[in-house]
Amino acid sequence: MRKSSSMDLQYLTKALRGNMRELGPVCSVESHEDLLKDILEKTPRLNKEEATKAVKKAFPGAEANIQAAFAASMITCVQNVFSKRKSMTSGRKLGPAWIRLIAVVDALYPLPSGSQASASTSASSSKPSLPLVKDVETKSGEDKNKRLLKKQDSVVSVSSAPSVASDIQSPPKTKVADLYQNKDKPSFLFYTDMGKRTVVRMSSNGTKEPAVRLRPGAAGFLVAIYEDGMEHESELPNTLAKEPSQPVVKAGSKKRPAAAVEETAVEPVPSVVPAASVETMPTAVATAAVAASGDSEQCEYKLEYRSSTNSVAIRKVVKVECGPPKKRQVVEIIGRNRLTRDAVTSIATQARDRLLAGELEAHVVQWAKEQSKQ
Repeated sequence: MRKSSSMDLQYLTKALRGNMRELGPVCSVESHEDLLKDILEKTPRLNKEEATKAVKKAFPGAEANIQAAFAASMITCVQNVFSKRKSMTSGRKLGPAWIRLIAVVDALYPLPSGSQASASTSASSSKPSLPLVKDVETKSGEDKNKRLLKKQDSVVSVSSAPSVASDIQSPPKTKVADLYQNKDKPSFLFYTDMGKRTVVRMSSNGTKEPAVRLRPGAAGFLVAIYEDGMEHESELPNTLAKEPSQPVVKAGSKKRPAAAVEETAVEPVPSVVPAASVETMPTAVATAAVAASGDSEQCEYKLEYRSSTNSVAIRKVVKVECGPPKKRQVVEIIGRNRLTRDAVTSIATQARDRLLAGELEAHVVQWAKEQSKQ
């Protein structure tokens, strides 16, 4: 008749909690050597009911299928240790964990005298006996003592060492915040204004200050000097300091004979375009051309209405004698639901007329955007 297991449920639960932090899917000899040693020291047999109850009690939060799988694999590992001991001859193919567990089994559950003699004769006749069995037993004893010391160290409370706990101090929050402050961070932002040929300095509060003067720099770029004496190397080359700024010549302002001026005279642009002029404009494209008699290029400004965004785009088309015309968009006045189509077209028409009159393109673009926001 088969002997029943002598395992205590409370002992097995403590062994599971002491040797494992969390429940894994499978129990193995290499990963759970200490747990199997504790089980073998208590009983050579482990039944399914005891193992399942202990696993559920030790790890109640784990899934049921993982609890059952680990309990079954734990029983299999205990059985495999005894089966390996019977079939082992030299132990060269077994890992160190298997040899140590077999040594524990030999010390606690020795084989009968008849079977031990037959095993020794068969081992001596076929292969040499198990090497270093005494060393393995000694090592298993040392491992047991180490595990006992670990358990004793884990029981020590924090109150037993008040001096060590009092010495631990958290770093002050103010000093930690200072570590993330970049002291070399500049307090100004510099950008180049190509229209005025200067460098503007903008402070953190949004105040803009253009440079007082520019002087040639040693690196080949102009150095901007401000009222407080601060100097900043710009992106403008030194050659710009020698070139005088040329005023923009408006269309129709060239000196010509009186008859020619009367023919090409440009009518003054009214401040507000009447509604009738907007209605008489073509629906899709409105074109205006400016051609100088001595110029080889012809410039046109086209108004294109886009119904998807209720906007009018001003596109500049430069016709060149050799090659295709060059096209680019100057500005797009977007109305959407804020402005009517007539209002957007009126703003675009006035902007086009300003461009034809020779006004700077950047000023016209800024004026058109401000008008569309009103």
